[in-house]
Parts: sequence; C-alpha cells; structure tokens
Amino acid sequence: MAIVQFSQPKGAFFSSLRQAVDDYFAKNQLEPTGNFQLYSKAATLIALYILFYVGMFAPIATPLKLVSAALLGFVQALVGFNIMHDACHDAFSNKKSVNYWFGLSMNALGSDAFMWRQKHNLIHHTYTNVDGMDDDIAKTPLLRMCETQPRYSAHRFQHIYMPFLYAISTLYWIVVKDFQIYFGGYHYNMPLAKMKALDHFVFWFSRILYFFMYFFLPVYFSGWGIGITQFVLMHVLLGLTMSFVFQLAHVVDNVSLPDGLIFGLPVVFDTDDEDLQPGDIVLLKDGDRPIATVEFTDKYLPNKAYECKQCYGTSEIEHPGALMVATERGKYYMGGKVTGLNLPVRDFPCKTPAEVRETLPDDVDVVAFQCRNPVHRAHYELFTRALDDPLVGPGGIVLVHPTCGPTQADDIPGTVRYKTYEVLKEETHNDRTRWEYLPYSMHMAGPREAIQHMMIRKNFGCTHFIIGRDMAGSKSSVTGEDYYGAYDAQDFAKEKGPELGVTPVPSLNLVFTEEE
Repeated sequence: MAIVQFSQPKGAFFSSLRQAVDDYFAKNQLEPTGNFQLYSKAATLIALYILFYVGMFAPIATPLKLVSAALLGFVQALVGFNIMHDACHDAFSNKKSVNYWFGLSMNALGSDAFMWRQKHNLIHHTYTNVDGMDDDIAKTPLLRMCETQPRYSAHRFQHIYMPFLYAISTLYWIVVKDFQIYFGGYHYNMPLAKMKALDHFVFWFSRILYFFMYFFLPVYFSGWGIGITQFVLMHVLLGLTMSFVFQLAHVVDNVSLPDGLIFGLPVVFDTDDEDLQPGDIVLLKDGDRPIATVEFTDKYLPNKAYECKQCYGTSEIEHPGALMVATERGKYYMGGKVTGLNLPVRDFPCKTPAEVRETLPDDVDVVAFQCRNPVHRAHYELFTRALDDPLVGPGGIVLVHPTCGPTQADDIPGTVRYKTYEVLKEETHNDRTRWEYLPYSMHMAGPREAIQHMMIRKNFGCTHFIIGRDMAGSKSSVTGEDYYGAYDAQDFAKEKGPELGVTPVPSLNLVFTEEE
C-alpha cells in the first residue's frame, strides 16, 4: 500500500496551527509541560502502584491478593494515561531526560517506549484513523473499526465479543505484537525506525524484568494457580480500562462505539452533584413514580465545546442543541448500569419497542415516518406515497412514529401534536398504516440525528426510514442561517444506512398547486 503523502508538510496551515497553540498557552499563562498538579497525581499513582504490587505478595487472604492484582492493572492504565503518554510526548517535563525516564513507564507496563513513540506520536497522530496506515483501527479481522474495512457476518456480534478481546489486548501486546514489530521491522505498514544499541538493550532487559516481576515472582511465592490468575487479572483490568475510557470520544468522533457499533449521539447522565460518585446507586423518578435505578461506574468532566462541534456541527449557542448542552446539562457526565422499574405515565400512549414489534408483520418491509410537527396534508401524501418507492418491497407498511417530546422553544407542544395525528388516524383508516408515538426530545442535530432516528426505528422493528428535506435542521437564532444543507441528512443516511441495516427512503418534494 502506498504511503499517504502531504503536499505541504510545513506549509501555512502547519505554521498557523503552531502559532495558535503557542498563543493559547501564552494568553492563558499556561506551561506546555507538566505542573504541580500533574506531578502530584503522578506521585499518587506511583504510590498506589507500589502498594498494590506489594499487596500481591503480602501475607493476606488469597482473594485480597487477587484484588490487589486487579487494582494494579487499573492503576497501570492510569499510569499509561497520565504519566507515560505525556512523557512520551515530551510534555511531562521541560527536561528531556525526565521525559525519557518517565516514558519508560511504558516498559513497566510490559511494552516498549521506543516503539510506542513511533506508533503513537508519528504514525497515529500523522495518519489518524487512515485505514491502512493507522494500526489503531486495524486490530484484527474480528473487529471492523471503519467503513472501508471488509465486512464479515461475525461483525454483527462484535459489540458482544469485543469486551472479551479488549480484556486480553494487553497480553497480546506484550507476548505477540511487540515481538512481531521488533523482528519484522514494521509497525503495521510503516517501517520501524532504526533502533540504537541502547534501544535494543532496554527492549530486552525491561521485557525480561517485566516477566520476572509480574509472572515468575507471583508464581514463585503463591504457586502456579494464584500466580497465573494474578497475572491475567492484572491484564484484564488494564485492557478493559484502557478500552472503555474512550467510549464517548468514539461516539463523538466516529458515529460509533469503539467496537464499531454505529451510534448517532452520546447518551449521558449529567449532574452538578459533587458528592455523587462511581459506585453510588440513584433512583430516577417521574414525580412520585419510580422509573429506574442507575448504578454509576464512571464520572468525568466533558469537553462540551468539542462535543457540540462534532455532534451538531457547531459549538455556537445559537444552535438549540449546543445551547442545551451549554446551559442545561450539568458540570459532570456519568455512566453506569440502568435498571428499569416502571414506565412513565404520559399524556399520550408510548409503547415499548418490543410491544410495537409484536404488532408488525415480519414478512414485509416496514417504513418509518418521523416528524416533530403537527401533521398536515403534505406529510400524509409523503408517507403514503413512500410505500410506492422502488426501495420498498411489495406489501410494505408504514409506521407513523412522530416524536412528541420537547423540541425547539417555539414549537407546538407534544400533546397537541399527538392529537393532530389521532384525528388523521380516524379520518384515513388504512390497513397499510400503523400509528405509534415516541417520547423523544429532538436535538436538531441534522445528519447525526438522522442516524439516531434510524437506530431507534430499527429497534422498533422498521426496515426502512423516510428522510425528509432538511431533516432535524436548525437555523441560527441570531442570523437565521441554516446550519445544515437541505440534503445533508439524506446523504449521510445513504452513507451509513447499509452499516446500520436500515434503508433510507428519500422523501418526495411535495408542493401545493391549484392546477388540476
């Protein structure tokens, strides 16, 4: 495969970007390298690292030794994120020698700092997510990480088996992958940089020391069974932590989870509560009615400007979605396990996906019609005529499935919109038309929201989805300019439809005329 070339590697864009970054640090009086906060965090992590390593050999009960090994794997991931990464980027300290020695924490994790610097700093940052160049998206044929990679039937289940592969990923690095790079001389399709004598010595010495400290010593002191279990547990926590930390980032950037499962917009639990922490369980209520419990597993400060830019195409608060994120969402985002208790009581009926699927035939195409407005004649003509589209098979039916939750501030209330559909339902009586309602709050995210709606309707049993002109579009509240092109959502739906398994049906451009 030919290496991607840049026409102007040191052109005006590079110079402008470098100047903008330098200006940002100068304006905010920030150092581009580590500060007291980072060094305090590093000292804490190193202390925990030593504590849990010693705990693997301490005269304590076997279960506690196993817990120490698992916690050591978790701390190793934090060392990788907070110490190794910055040091290998020469950002941990303004002294090169300090960065070199702390960068060797990568070797303490079982891999090699020399190889990682080239793999990450040079290859990944230069060819980010370029298929055939960036091996971060070329893990194994079992995982499809981008749309240009071959699709196999097993990929429909990769969201199920992906966590198991992540759990053993770091074992694969230290036992197989690093040696393939070392002896083969290539990082995926890129040649490995020439290693000096010191680099060879560090590679072999640190690898032998690693297996001595983390494999042979536990086996020697605790026996084969416990020692091997500790080693595996350590890597399972290390692999899972490193993988799952990037969940939201992948949804924001790639319209998919890290396992390749397509996902339109991030779904988060936001809060301003400083006391709410991972491990806590909260009860969600609608008035006095218990709805669900959430067992939290993580809490973090989101980059809201970046989230809005990637999801809505803009970070301007003139966009209603960006305004919502900036002014209504809390300081922190949290995630965890949700357990349903009761359905909310609403002013309009909202069946669950399973209940709707039970009412639909399984031998014909089901075309979903989504709308956030009160229904009128053009809508009716649009969704009935869609059944005659060549993309829809014989005998297909349409599921009229409008959103009746909050939309933009000046929109007609959901309960009123619901009543307009009920009137049309009574007036038309068509066996090929089914009617249901969705308690969804529109984000007005244009193309990204089109994907979100296709996902939702697939869960309700639909095979096709009508995409209207300027679907989920929005205008600037200041200038009145459209944020999206009239057919951006249709084009994006056509691109992602095959991956999602839903066929987009572009709507007709219906107009009124008095001519017969």
